[in-house]
Amino acid sequence: MIAGSHTQLTARQQQQLASHIVRMLGAHRHILDAYIVEFFTENHWEKLPARWREVLDQLTPAQLGSLLLCGERRGLPSVWPLSLLAFRAACSALRLPRVPRGSVTGSAGGTGTAGGAGPTGGTPEFRQNPCQSALLQHLYRVHVKPKKQHEIQRLGMLVRHLCDEVGCEEVVDVGSGQGHLSRFLGLGLGLGVTAVEADPALVSAAVRLDRQLLATAARKHGAAGGTGDAAPVRPPRHRVGRVDATASWQQFVALLRDAPGPGSGDTGGPICGDPEEGLPGRADGGAAAAVTSVATDGPIDRPIDAPVCGPADGPGVVLTGLHACGDLSAALLRLFVRCPCVRAVTSVACCYMKLSTCEQQQPGDPAWTPARGDNQEPGYPMSSWLAALPGHGLPYRWRELACHGLEDHAERLTAADDGAAAAALRIHAHRAALEILIRDRRRDMARAPVRPIKHAHRLEFSEYAALGLARLGLAPLGAGDGERVRAALGQRGRTLAFFTLALALAPLVETLVLLDRALYLHEQGFESFLVPLFDPTLSPRNCVLVSLKRSPSDT
Repeated sequence: MIAGSHTQLTARQQQQLASHIVRMLGAHRHILDAYIVEFFTENHWEKLPARWREVLDQLTPAQLGSLLLCGERRGLPSVWPLSLLAFRAACSALRLPRVPRGSVTGSAGGTGTAGGAGPTGGTPEFRQNPCQSALLQHLYRVHVKPKKQHEIQRLGMLVRHLCDEVGCEEVVDVGSGQGHLSRFLGLGLGLGVTAVEADPALVSAAVRLDRQLLATAARKHGAAGGTGDAAPVRPPRHRVGRVDATASWQQFVALLRDAPGPGSGDTGGPICGDPEEGLPGRADGGAAAAVTSVATDGPIDRPIDAPVCGPADGPGVVLTGLHACGDLSAALLRLFVRCPCVRAVTSVACCYMKLSTCEQQQPGDPAWTPARGDNQEPGYPMSSWLAALPGHGLPYRWRELACHGLEDHAERLTAADDGAAAAALRIHAHRAALEILIRDRRRDMARAPVRPIKHAHRLEFSEYAALGLARLGLAPLGAGDGERVRAALGQRGRTLAFFTLALALAPLVETLVLLDRALYLHEQGFESFLVPLFDPTLSPRNCVLVSLKRSPSDT
């Protein structure tokens, strides 16, 4: 299926890797638990071993990036303690590969940064134009940022391949947003697509973009002197709906199959394209050459042309979610396992801090939610094996850290001599120094959220502190604050080093979440693959979990 593009681990190897990660995270929880805003107030630097502090104090930002994050094995400026060398080696060895095989991005350590300037400089598809992917026709680049262009092209081709493998032509795109992926799958790759999105405003935007693309394609076809002959073209069928982790798969199928009319409740009815009119066939490469059918703005009261989900022995559907947030990714996997008409799934996760867990949390913790009912299954852990493993818990802070971009931070460190990069890096020290002032004035306001300050990284600390204190309604900077603040700001390099240590551990947290999902699928009898699909310098959450049912008997 995807041979050569992934590292295949047996279930036993996945369990061993997960066990090693749990031990590694537990041994360094003093780093993972630490909030960088409390670097000075909680004296985090002193919690590191003395020899680590000596070594880290000598490293430049560029060396922090190359030696700790990018896996450089040469050029150590001093003799490192074995414990720090082991930390670096374990962080590299225990994370899933992050660079797509064959990519020019990366280093020996498997992270690396782009080979050229800018966020798309090292990605071949953006060499001619950093804002336009050479792998997408113009129609699918309109209103789409480079990151999303890269994602929809690569994931779209993978979904097309899966559809061919399992013998189906229908895709359900869950959490479809403005429909960029759905549009490429349907109009570009010729698949029948149902796009499910909970936000009605995003669905309306998706329909508007569908109409614009179809109209543009029709004009181009007319200008080229095309005939009226055409292969049928089906725009995405849009549904306003929420995929609830507690709902049954039958309810999910009903959402896809029903076409309610106006006044049908919270869903507002489907917003569908008209599949009956066709235009010229697709150009080489699978992109739609021209289309005349136009998506409607309102609901229709006729059934869709064919059931999206048929009987268990029918062709079925492929389920996909591009950066499905929090528990939504877990819900997709459970739907794949339980719904007989779902033949395959591709899941790209994000927002791990929004996952529900079995851990006890207090009201005031950012992740706190009311007590879960007995019928509610957590987003983590999903597998019975990991749930029984001592120490498997992932606190909110750890999961939040796993959402950071490792490659982006490494690139900033490497370019620290550049003024803009250096300014972006110093914000951590500024916020930690501001915490000193906040606690001097109000001890009960520890880690108080400060409303975003525009261009904060460009401000001198005095300007930044004045705005931050004012946002919290606290007394402004005074003469007595100067000495402590100057001492703190003199340790900017230490805040950077400590944060870099934490980011080195972050991919292990993400790896553990993804291994848990792969183990869950194994327990349910399904083979899965974890594939680094996207360039991590463009899309940090770049790993896709793929699973398929080889035959209807697998359902």
